[in-house]
Amino acid sequence: VRLDLDTAFVFRVSIKTPPEVSDALGLVEVKEILAEQGKYFDMKTWLQKQILPHLESMIPDDQVIVLERLLPLLQDIEEANSEPYLVPAETHGKMMKPPFLILDPQDFTIQEIFGFHGEEDWPALDGRQRYHFPAKSLSAPVLSHLRRLGMRKSVGDGDCLAYLCQVLKDQHNRLPWKRYQELQRGLMQRIVESWRVLPAGPHRDAILQRAFVDTSRDADSTDLSDTLFELKPFTPPNELFKLSELVSRAHPLDPYLCWTTLPLCPRGFPEFEGYQRPTLKDVVAHALALGSLPDGAVPVHQ
Repeated sequence: VRLDLDTAFVFRVSIKTPPEVSDALGLVEVKEILAEQGKYFDMKTWLQKQILPHLESMIPDDQVIVLERLLPLLQDIEEANSEPYLVPAETHGKMMKPPFLILDPQDFTIQEIFGFHGEEDWPALDGRQRYHFPAKSLSAPVLSHLRRLGMRKSVGDGDCLAYLCQVLKDQHNRLPWKRYQELQRGLMQRIVESWRVLPAGPHRDAILQRAFVDTSRDADSTDLSDTLFELKPFTPPNELFKLSELVSRAHPLDPYLCWTTLPLCPRGFPEFEGYQRPTLKDVVAHALALGSLPDGAVPVHQ
């Protein structure tokens, strides 16, 4: 039997390959010689070099077949996120992305922020977005492998959390205030749960610098009447605040030193080490603000 390995592929497991040829190609000595000549490929290498570059042009069913064969063979996350990219994204038109730019559609916090529920209801995002959802045609085994290879989840992922803060901010003028209140509280809870595992630096800074927190009376939905905080409360110059601009409401001292000069976090927000602490300048300004109140402004029982 004469084989032309320069212009065609011979597959050992093909029913068209004679058994004696398949056995011969399986010999270690033969593999080594062919590998030196660049004519022997294991399944992973062949799929990466010959099939993956054409994945975008395939129909969805064929994409799933290829990924179900290839993904179990990928163990290195950096390799899985290198070009050619292997994840069809759910977007208008065709787009291939690496796993680390794909959002996990089964993550509850992600579902809440994007406003969908169920395993196949995630939206097709604009092509200019940094992150996208995977194509809805992908199977459960494919999604499972993508989680292993870097698909983004809200827990412990600073970049993903910062992105969700921005997505929520962009919906501020479209959502009812009560719904926005629920979403910002839920996202804040996820941030607090993840904070300890996030390395100091860009991952934390990106979250702290996103202005998404609404402290207005509507969004806070809190009755402050007959409390100290109702006396000349801080008037926000803008609608939304960064976490690094807020002062803890639960701290035993901080809010009482600056409630007229700095924004307090909304009721229901958990304690968070990223809140700011009032400075001497803030405390002095607060004292001056209280000193300007007319006589009798503070009820006796307070």
